[in-house]
Amino acid sequence: LPPVEPLDMPAIDDATFAIDPAKAALGAAVFGQRCSLCHGANAVSGGAAPDLLASGVPMERESFEGVLHDGMLVERGMPRFEELTGDEITGLQQYLRQRAREVLAAQAARQPGAQTDRGLNEGQ
Repeated sequence: LPPVEPLDMPAIDDATFAIDPAKAALGAAVFGQRCSLCHGANAVSGGAAPDLLASGVPMERESFEGVLHDGMLVERGMPRFEELTGDEITGLQQYLRQRAREVLAAQAARQPGAQTDRGLNEGQ
């Protein structure tokens, strides 16, 4: 197959979103168990599934819960996770917003690393 050029979609953030480190830690655990297989280790997408750091869906709680819990994107291949609790969904949102900030900060400081590089899971 011909080489594929990675699509560079920047991480997005809302500076007014307050991150709770304890909730983000819960979200990191849930992400590792439920999401990383498709969405990439440390939320660094490998291209098989949408890049959640560049998606607006986790930015808004109602949309995020609709996708995760209610199955709004089942037809597009996103599984429904109706067993997730509200706290777990909040934790996932917190974790993804935290990771987006980490990636953006690393890019601004020009300090690439295995957990902050964007692209095809470089360093993973």
